Amino acid sequence: MITFRFDSTSCIAVGTFNMYVIQPGWLVDRGILPKISQMMLGTNLDEPGFHFSVPGEQTRWAVTPHRVEVSSKHEDDDCGKLVANVVRSLPWTPLKAVGCNFNYTATADEMRTLRPFLNFPTTPPHGYKAEEHQAMFSMRRDNRLYSVKLSILPDGGELLANAQEDINQRGGEQAAKMADSFFEHRERLEQIIRETLNVDLSYAG
Repeated sequence: MITFRFDSTSCIAVGTFNMYVIQPGWLVDRGILPKISQMMLGTNLDEPGFHFSVPGEQTRWAVTPHRVEVSSKHEDDDCGKLVANVVRSLPWTPLKAVGCNFNYTATADEMRTLRPFLNFPTTPPHGYKAEEHQAMFSMRRDNRLYSVKLSILPDGGELLANAQEDINQRGGEQAAKMADSFFEHRERLEQIIRETLNVDLSYAG
């Protein structure tokens, strides 16, 4: 059985945000982050916004006029809780959706055993070079959409799992509940992945 290993995770709130309000100092004042003595701050070249991380912490923040994202390379970090605390602090902010994302990878050798199961062509037509094969499926439970995308690349495989709920309203409680269920969504997605793709997931190393 192929094992996909945890790579990264994130929670994203989509809406209309004032990035001049959602600053590190504002997050500290509301108890969302502990007092920060130093940080690494950067800006985006392709869109307005900024990103920052705190030395010694695993999480990374990104804020733009259209989204607030918290990501991490550590499986124990509750990115959803941090996003939930932000949207609860912004009761009049128009929100569109909240998404919880979980990414896994596998080696190229492992992916060779999965390729026949997916019925992907092993050799492209003459004159072409294979770059990527993808398979994607989605299923809905209540008002939440669960999606899984498998990509086979020349150097390995990627498994991207997403749980999303459309909000389309002002006020953060519905969005906060979605983000607060971060690890619950991970469990549901892992069940879907194991039962549909017949692969294993690992958090070791």
